[in-house]
Amino acid sequence: MQTINSPLESVAQARAQFERIRDRLLHLLSFVPDDKLTWTPTPTAKSALRIVAHSAITTGLFAKLITNTMPDPMPSPEEFFGNMNGEEHNYSTRESVIALVNKTSAELNDAFNAITEESLNSTPNSPFGPMPVQFWVGLTHDHMAGHVGQLEYLQTIWGDLDNHM
Repeated sequence: MQTINSPLESVAQARAQFERIRDRLLHLLSFVPDDKLTWTPTPTAKSALRIVAHSAITTGLFAKLITNTMPDPMPSPEEFFGNMNGEEHNYSTRESVIALVNKTSAELNDAFNAITEESLNSTPNSPFGPMPVQFWVGLTHDHMAGHVGQLEYLQTIWGDLDNHM
């Protein structure tokens, strides 16, 4: 069992967890065949590219939420998700989503570096109302881990049963 001795140690742990899962996401993406990058099991499902783009876009949003730099006025939840879904379509190549993951991961790293004990306990506004920074810090890893699972599932659908460890 790991002990957290200070609030900022939880940020260091969150950063390490995020980096591991981000590396897993990119590793899995490297095994998606070119002809499957935009493939979907149904017309309304997300492709591998959209899943990775969504993960990266959300990472950038987490950085803004952690640093309290979201746009003003705050979008409604419907606008927030609508904008995100629309933006996912802007990334149509493996290279473009990898670049986006790297860009937003750097933004998140900068946000982690800017956290103080005071800011960690703050509750900035979000599209869902005021939410503690600690919540967003913890969600960075959990959110992306869910999308890693989606990529793994897509791979099984097209017959790739390798674990790609």
